[in-house]
Amino acid sequence: MCGIAGVFCRELRQVNAEKLRALVGRMIRLLAHRGPDGEGIEQCEHVFLGHRRLAILDLENGAQPMWSACGRYLIAFNGEIFNYLELRAELIACGMSFRTESDTEVLLAAFKYYGQKAFGKLNGQFACAIYDRASSELTLARDPLGEKPLYYTQVAGELAFASELKSLLEYIRSRAVSPELDLSALNNYLALNYVPFGRTLVRGIHSVSAGCALTVSLDGRIESQSYYDLPGGIGAQPANQKPGSLSDVLDRAVKLRLRSDVPLGVFLSGGVDSALITALATHHGQSLVAFVADFADERFSEVGRAQFVADRLGLELERVRIEPERQDLPALIEKLVWHADTPLADSSGLPLYLLSQVAARRIKVALCGDGGDELFGGYLTYRATNFSSAVPRLLKSCAPFLASCAGLLIASENKVGWQERAVRFLRNIDLPPAQAHFAWNGMFRMAEKLRLVHPDLQKTLAVEETFGLMADRYIGTPEAPSLSELRRADCLSYLESDILVKSDRMSLAHGLELRPPFMDRSVINYAFSLKDHDLIKRGLGKLPLRDLARKLIPGFEYAQAKQGFSIPVHRWFRTCLREFIEDLISSRDTRECGIFNQAELVRIWKDHQ
Repeated sequence: MCGIAGVFCRELRQVNAEKLRALVGRMIRLLAHRGPDGEGIEQCEHVFLGHRRLAILDLENGAQPMWSACGRYLIAFNGEIFNYLELRAELIACGMSFRTESDTEVLLAAFKYYGQKAFGKLNGQFACAIYDRASSELTLARDPLGEKPLYYTQVAGELAFASELKSLLEYIRSRAVSPELDLSALNNYLALNYVPFGRTLVRGIHSVSAGCALTVSLDGRIESQSYYDLPGGIGAQPANQKPGSLSDVLDRAVKLRLRSDVPLGVFLSGGVDSALITALATHHGQSLVAFVADFADERFSEVGRAQFVADRLGLELERVRIEPERQDLPALIEKLVWHADTPLADSSGLPLYLLSQVAARRIKVALCGDGGDELFGGYLTYRATNFSSAVPRLLKSCAPFLASCAGLLIASENKVGWQERAVRFLRNIDLPPAQAHFAWNGMFRMAEKLRLVHPDLQKTLAVEETFGLMADRYIGTPEAPSLSELRRADCLSYLESDILVKSDRMSLAHGLELRPPFMDRSVINYAFSLKDHDLIKRGLGKLPLRDLARKLIPGFEYAQAKQGFSIPVHRWFRTCLREFIEDLISSRDTRECGIFNQAELVRIWKDHQ
């Protein structure tokens, strides 16, 4: 992976080009962790493109920004095109020639030959900026599910873009503009624990939508064109024919993601998703090392399950001891916040950060199991939503009382114990099932949000009900949403705005590239060709994945549960993080920022203690 940044403006020839080059230099140096292997800046007429490189393919000749052979196009590209060899052969048959062995040049040639239709031919994870000298237009594009980030903003006739928000904040400040809080994004974040809809907490900074290409003209006009639509949309019907077997489809996805000129590995937990990816990868004769997070607290450890899989597959398993209590935990959290770059209330980012830190000493690429739960119905919320649709309204009216009773019990120290799950289920079951689906994974309902924020913000936040917005946008039958609708909604929201953001930031904090084979378009199409009953039976989800894992891994447990990257956050809040959080809550910055009701923060904290 890499980091890209740049500025596109109409009057570039009249401004101080050296100052603009220096600005783009500062922007990409803020992305140095994403690309430790090289830096490049190119100017062409109305644009400056900057690039930080993490060299994976064609280590000698793949430097960027890269010009097309004809001199018309200039590209800065972050990511990998996994089918670049097949696409390269197709383009050679069409008369194109190549100077390098890099996937960057293949993408550039495809854009020259096919235009924006080229993006629909790519099988990969990418974000790119391409400048066309003939039309004086800049194209910004992003992969189908948003694996790689790309943000942009417009200020005074200029458009700036970057892989991370911190670079755009550097740009905004250079233009003497003070960043402003996007209250709608804040409202949604407090409800969901992430920011959906392609927005950010900074007003005016947007994310390029997944599966879309933006064309920016010199006059500042932006035209958006979608080149990919996720299957399973409102009113869509499952395909009558599945596109091959799951084994064949997933095996090809894994094989493509093993293409690399640098050492590879795999992140292995105790779950079916990573175990299945690991099993398929070993079938291709790759010399892989597996990495697993090893917690001192056995309640959070999956080493035993991971070791079982590694032993069956004949893999080396490196146990990465996760003991942040022995470090300066507040300082570690501040690093996570800087790298996350956007508020992300996902505690699993901490072990992923530490796991990536150790893995990056031996490898530059790791396969992982991201996306399996969303595509194949693995989350408990899918079964909860189905149950909620069948519960009579009269019984739902009793749920708040039952939730308050459950809340009196002693909370589990696990990430999400049965008591917390029961409380979340009961306190949100009064909502329409489609809204409840989002609320079960979220945090604050409207009344709670209004108590939490500063009184000056309450009127603005009260206008939008986040869970209703999510249901309206993604679900066609709010009272009885289908599993296909729910899975698609999670891919477009939770997966894109939480899981993939976390994976990208925490791994590339150490110059490590994560590749999730489940994000392959053929795997996505297969998953959405399945009927609901193919995925969940007797309360157990992801049946096709479990069946395949059992065939590939001798003795693999069919119904084993997994912890994920759970951490003992409840205990840390009461011990090694207590002083840090209390200082944060009572700080002058918290009191004067005008965002939170400090008294409510104190009340919530005391309740937790």
